[in-house]
Amino acid sequence: MPESSRTSLERGLASVVVGLVVAAVMIITVEPTLRSFYPVPQPGPGLSVERSQEMMASLPRFTFTLLWGLYAVASLTGGVAATLISGRLKSWPALTTGLVLMIAGTFGVLTVYQPLWFRLASLFTFPMAYLGYLMVRKTA
Repeated sequence: MPESSRTSLERGLASVVVGLVVAAVMIITVEPTLRSFYPVPQPGPGLSVERSQEMMASLPRFTFTLLWGLYAVASLTGGVAATLISGRLKSWPALTTGLVLMIAGTFGVLTVYQPLWFRLASLFTFPMAYLGYLMVRKTA
């Protein structure tokens, strides 16, 4: 393998990792603040699945809208970070970042009860990583 393409691949993979870390840190730091405004039910021995679902469904729609916005901004920021680290020439680091975020986010949304509209809408946050690429790419 030529030296320049190997370096490019390594830089691209490192940029994906950086993009994922940036997005994850953003979600991990901001989500608890959102939860403090609108507490969600905590699982426990006295809380049935049905009761937990009722409590989640009773949360204001604005709660889920804020969470959706957080996912979108984190995906956008992850795409920007991946693009900047990779050299701003290729889109695949941002696309890979968005794909991994989509896999992890889908798993998270499906394992915790969320309203159906939020589950579907959350899928539209992950392409924001590509928008991050478009924002900072080098044009020829």
